[in-house]
Amino acid sequence: MNSAVTTAHAELTFVVEESMIAILEGRIMHRVCSTYWLCYYAECVGRRVIESYFDQGENAVGNALTLNHLAMAPVGAVLRAHGTVKDFTLPNIVCVIQIWWNDILIAEATHIQTVLAQERIDKKMNEAYQRLTS
Repeated sequence: MNSAVTTAHAELTFVVEESMIAILEGRIMHRVCSTYWLCYYAECVGRRVIESYFDQGENAVGNALTLNHLAMAPVGAVLRAHGTVKDFTLPNIVCVIQIWWNDILIAEATHIQTVLAQERIDKKMNEAYQRLTS
């Protein structure tokens, strides 16, 4: 774990596409960006934020994501997701994320990720696949 890093920020921009509208069980609910896709981009920017904390041989796994969907964003809207590390208490890193459409706050999220040695993550994945074939 790179203890020299005390805070970090990351940002990404994405366009709401027709494939990102709210569809549940094949039915269109609303022709605006779905909460699912806001969660996806919150997790993407949360990952970007924490990568500067890793030492060689380390990685992270997500263990919690909470998101409040505050406003609608139509197809074609260009959204900006901004993430900041809020807390860095090993093994967890907590990121806060805001997703904006111009000056409208579309969503706020908290993403918690746990830093582990890649070997440990590989072992856990292998165990999961072994359970699948048992």
